[in-house]
Amino acid sequence: MYLKRPGRCRDIQRSVRTNYASASQTGARVLWFVLSITQGNGVFHGTESGCSVCMHWRRENVQPCAACLCRFSTPYSLANGVTLSRPSPEHSRMTDPDLSVQVGRLSLANPIMPASGTFGQGAEFADYGDLSELGAIVVKSLSAHPWAGNAAPRVLPLDEPDSMINAVGLPNPGVLRWSASHLPALLRLGARVVASVWGHTAEEFIEAATLLAAVEGPIAWEINLSCPNLNRANELFAHNVVLLRQLLLELRSVAGPGRQMWAKLSPAVPDIVAIAAAAAEGSADAVTIANTIPGMLVDIERRQPALANGYGGVSGRIIHPVIVSLVYQVHMAIPSLPVVAAGGVFSGVDAIEFLMAGASAVQVGTANFADPRATHRVLNELREWCRLHETNPRDLIGAAQSPIR
Repeated sequence: MYLKRPGRCRDIQRSVRTNYASASQTGARVLWFVLSITQGNGVFHGTESGCSVCMHWRRENVQPCAACLCRFSTPYSLANGVTLSRPSPEHSRMTDPDLSVQVGRLSLANPIMPASGTFGQGAEFADYGDLSELGAIVVKSLSAHPWAGNAAPRVLPLDEPDSMINAVGLPNPGVLRWSASHLPALLRLGARVVASVWGHTAEEFIEAATLLAAVEGPIAWEINLSCPNLNRANELFAHNVVLLRQLLLELRSVAGPGRQMWAKLSPAVPDIVAIAAAAAEGSADAVTIANTIPGMLVDIERRQPALANGYGGVSGRIIHPVIVSLVYQVHMAIPSLPVVAAGGVFSGVDAIEFLMAGASAVQVGTANFADPRATHRVLNELREWCRLHETNPRDLIGAAQSPIR
């Protein structure tokens, strides 16, 4: 079983790891759910589980993880036979680390946030965790007017674990309806809101930004320059340094000098550093790296693309190493440009890896579809790892940076 669960979770949580396999001539896929359970202040130490405090892999059953034996003691069993280990008093007395980070001019209580399009409108996730605990919440991308998105089927699982392809097409209620119906609930819950903005054309971007500029509440804008599943995929702003720079400068004139603006980039470019540099020249305060990777599935029975839109975007665990490399490259070349990393984050380890590669903050995306507590869980695991190692996210940023020969 693949388990990385927080030892401080108060409720029995069930997280779903989905595996997919071909099931019939129609190409339907069957899902197997492998349930992992944590309870109280204990950490499940079953076969092939990972200790959520030190993140150390182990294959022994029942006994406390060898890597943190001094911090954990007294294994005990639940009625259902699941064996856990209680934290020792020494671990409980350790001080919570300061997780605050700086993304450009923006101060965040911690670096963890859900990625746009993976957290609904945000407020519906309040049943699974305190939204005010997260560094921020990036909402679904907003256009000037309501948009229905693409036709179904528009989301399909991949055979690779924890990975999917989608062509949802950015459905949203439009800036005005969102600001009236959804934003107030998020603000009442204490969430720090990052508004995501998109459009098919420069004019649509400007129209959406003009409407959003009159809305109070969001702490930053994320400019979605890189969604690969729209009809104009070959004309993405994120693929052209001149168009990207010009659009961001126009958006800055609408947003004003005090507005925090992040440029969300595409990973499907030959030189991510050149694109990031163009974003910085266009007055972006930070870059989000990255959106999904363009892809396609073919239904061999129908001899047609499996997604109604044809093309889609690949996300999840399968793209994580690719995005780590892009984050590393940008931070190495432009260390003054803050990076918000997004791509295949399913655990605290994944988030820490992004921080060490050079990210100032980390977004959790596909994991939220399988586990609505995923973003909070990643935050808890990051907190426990920093506590154990007596460090903080600020000291981790760029820690792995060194010239690669």
